[in-house]
This record gives sequence, C-alpha cells and structure tokens, in this order.
Amino acid sequence: MLPLRTTIFWIFHPNSLSAHHIFFESLSSRLTSVYNQELIGATPNLQSFADASGSTVFKQFYNASSPTVTGLFSLLCSALPAFDNSEIDNFNKFAGHHALCLPSVLKKFGGYKTAVYMMGQEKGFASMGRMIENMGMGRVFSKEDLDGEIKSGAVHWGYEDHQLFPAALRQAKQLLADTPFLLAVSTINTHQPFFDASGKKIPFGDGSNELLKSLHSTDDAFGQFWQEFKNSELYNKTILIAVADHSMFPGKQLNELVPSQSYYDENFFVAHIPGSILPREINVLSSGIDFTPTLLQILGINIKNSFEG
Repeated sequence: MLPLRTTIFWIFHPNSLSAHHIFFESLSSRLTSVYNQELIGATPNLQSFADASGSTVFKQFYNASSPTVTGLFSLLCSALPAFDNSEIDNFNKFAGHHALCLPSVLKKFGGYKTAVYMMGQEKGFASMGRMIENMGMGRVFSKEDLDGEIKSGAVHWGYEDHQLFPAALRQAKQLLADTPFLLAVSTINTHQPFFDASGKKIPFGDGSNELLKSLHSTDDAFGQFWQEFKNSELYNKTILIAVADHSMFPGKQLNELVPSQSYYDENFFVAHIPGSILPREINVLSSGIDFTPTLLQILGINIKNSFEG
C-alpha cells in the first residue's frame, strides 16, 4: 500500500525502466471521460490509456500551484514556489533557491544518464526554458530547436500536439540507446486561447465549444502517439505518465462543460508501468508537491532533502 499523500510509481528494478512524462496543459480531471462519465467520447484515447493493463488512475490529485511554470516547479521540485515568471529571469529567483529537483536527483542518485525536456513554444516563453534547465535537465528542446525538424512549420504560437507527439516519440526512441532516461513533454493545444490547428479539424459534439474541440484534438494526437508507443520497443521498458501541469483556468468555455470558479481542481493523472503491481485506482488526497518524493521513494532513492511533499 502507498502511504498517505503519495501519488505514483513503480516498485522494482529501478534502473531497468526509463521514464516518459507528458505534462498536459490545463487538464482538469473533469474534462476527461476517465473521471467524468458525462464526457464519454470526448477523450477516447486517454480512456484507452487509463484502461490498459499496467495503468493506474490516481484520484484526488490536485495542482499545488498555477500557471504552468509554477505548476511544474511544484511537481518536479516538491515545493510551493516563492517567485513568479518574471522573477526567474529578472532576479534569478529560481537559482537562488537552490531547489532540489527530480532531473538532478535521478541523474545524481538514480543512475539516469539523460534528462530531456520538450515543448512546442519558444524557450523564453514564460521563462520556462531557463527554469527547466536549472532543474538539471540536460537539454531543453523548444520551438527554436524543432523549427529545423518539423518541416510543416509552427502554427499559432508554437508547435501543436499533432506535431509535438511524433517529435517526442522520435526522441524517446533515440534515447533508448542511453537508458535509463527521463523525457518530459508539455502539450499546448488546450492552452487558452484554445485551438485545433492540426489541419484535421477534428469535430466533437456540435463544435460550438472551443475548449472541447481543442481537448478532443489533443486526445487524437495522444492516441496516435499511444498506438505507436505500444508497438515500439519503448512499451516494455518505459514508465509513461500523463499528468496535468495544473487545472483549467475558470472561464466561459469551461463553465459550459463543468462549471468551476477555482484555479485549483482535481487533475488528470494516469501512470502506465510495465509489470506494475499497483492497483487499477488509487484514491488518496494528494497534490503536485507529492509527485517527486513519491517517485523517489518507490524507486528506492532515499536522500536528504527539504521537500514539502
């Protein structure tokens, strides 16, 4: 059994599996059929992922902070941020805290050879690139890097999810030669203003809700990724985690689906673990700050720390 205020992971042979995290933009759990039966059909591929053998659905998992930059900090560094986006660049506030974060710990104490972060937006967007590098990620792949790889060109303000997932899968396959590795990816389609720029214009419902359309588009992109992932060498060697960076911001589009006036909500969190002995569902009150210490506990990495989770 997992102790109180823990959230994830895997129990045996910590150096035999690599980790692939997908941070879904603003993915409140109530926006998926995995948690909300009123939205059956909206996210069929996330549902398939949650239903797969070896997957565990985590409930009562809430974001500890918001928006993306501070949400990621709480997830990967197990602390509530004492800075905002501008202070990372203008006052070097992140580095000044000397935070201990998951990428650094896995490389220093877990035998992980590589830690890579991939995002569809520019590296300087909301100071994300600089903060992620300070966490110990060996490389940050941003829009500037992907410009030379994705020939179709960026849409809107970055590479949308149908472009980003194939690039992430190619990167993961390359990293197999350098295992164990950590690869984290941030999606963008469900970031406000919502858009489906895939060119497919994937319909759902009557098409009037832009949030629902972008969510359905992201689910379609993930579904193509998940299918290829299952048919690859990665499937039996990689822990795949799909988790929200934070909950969806309140607004008209959200209230049409699931009325909410809070920036904090239960978040989508599903982990697929080869050979898992975890139950199909874990229903324990927890938040983003519990993510990293739980992972390290189950990986058997016991180090001195000042984690808040």
